[in-house]
Amino acid sequence: MGNIGPSFGEEIAAAGLAGFPFSWGGDGTFEFAPAMTQAQRDAVRAVYAAHDPTRESTRQRDERTAKDRLLALAARLEDGSATAAETKEALAKLIWRMVR
Repeated sequence: MGNIGPSFGEEIAAAGLAGFPFSWGGDGTFEFAPAMTQAQRDAVRAVYAAHDPTRESTRQRDERTAKDRLLALAARLEDGSATAAETKEALAKLIWRMVR
């Protein structure tokens, strides 16, 4: 099929397959432990068949969103339109988002 992108692990977890004894390569190859049933292997392959390798992971999306918010706040600070309360609130939200 093709490459495996950064969101694949989240998709595997959403399908209830996290923790099963298998691994994958970025090129779409899989290694399954002998203990995995054919149904479990088929379920992993079904997730892969539906996978979009260009989709961002949640972490990537959160980091991009935080960066965008910081840039918007920086612009408002630079032009003088951000109040001290808005600045404090925005920074606190961004810090908590980044550390969780």
